[in-house]
Amino acid sequence: IQFFFKKFALSSLLSTSNAYKARGFSVALVFRYLLRVVFVNRSMYMSFKTGSHTESFSKDVVYRFLNNASINWIKFTTTLASKISNQEIVPLTDETRLNVLIIDDTLFERPKSKKVELLARVFDHTSHTYKRGFRLLTLGWSDGNTFLPVSSRLMSSEKSSNVYQLPSKDYDRRTLASKRRKQARSKATHVMIELLNEAKEAGMQAKHLLFDTWFCSPSSLISVKSIGYDVIAMAK
Repeated sequence: IQFFFKKFALSSLLSTSNAYKARGFSVALVFRYLLRVVFVNRSMYMSFKTGSHTESFSKDVVYRFLNNASINWIKFTTTLASKISNQEIVPLTDETRLNVLIIDDTLFERPKSKKVELLARVFDHTSHTYKRGFRLLTLGWSDGNTFLPVSSRLMSSEKSSNVYQLPSKDYDRRTLASKRRKQARSKATHVMIELLNEAKEAGMQAKHLLFDTWFCSPSSLISVKSIGYDVIAMAK
């Protein structure tokens, strides 16, 4: 993990994604700890419970970091994916290899939740029933052999009647929190264009975009082409 941090300059990347602290423990130290917890297969709670937590900071530091709404995690994951693909994967293949972006949505189910903000009534195309949760719109990159997640958005419903928990307060429209909530209630095809523009700005090397029939409308094809990607999809 330490090698990964240095190789891709994650400390600098966290800073440019608005993840920094005015004082106290560094953000890189806290983030590195959270990354390590994933690989040792033990939660922070169990570390404190068993007395195996050896870090000098308390759990309150971690919770404040995770609850910080100003950190742009989308920018972080998109830029990191671009670095990994451009530095480590693209040089392994020749110029004839087609690198592609892939976009798809899936059900992010929250069946027992009641007070989650923008929790919505979502149609599950697998079971053909409505469920509590979100639609998770995900953008990924592939060279035909390796797949990298680039960015994602949690999508709620445009109709207020389908939303169980509307935002509890009004946010300044200039803030990241307000933009994320607005995106969650936008059309998925519009959010798809935003994801593609972010990937393009981050320097992701791809010529084609793959998606399923649901996204394949004339307006979507024209918008994607205007960004600079050809589309591979089954027509409606």
